[in-house]
Amino acid sequence: SNSNSNDNSNSSNNNMSNAESRTMMSVWAAVKAPLLIGTDITRERRPDDQTLKVLGNPEVIAVNQDPLGEQARLLPAGASSGGRVWAGRLA
Repeated sequence: SNSNSNDNSNSSNNNMSNAESRTMMSVWAAVKAPLLIGTDITRERRPDDQTLKVLGNPEVIAVNQDPLGEQARLLPAGASSGGRVWAGRLA
């Protein structure tokens, strides 16, 4: 069993693009890493703040919290027609 640590997760890093933040958060969720927020969420934010949208995406959180608890795996290269694919079962 793999131990997943998100101590290198930068989903709240202001130097990342929105697409990079969404990708990183999705991968951490798919491999069932603990989802920890390391950004100030107490200051006033606009309702459309992208960081909070990424961190609070209910679909991504649902994948992470799925009761089956099975980690997604990176499929072998060539398993898809357009890039690398992560896949895993959900309950």
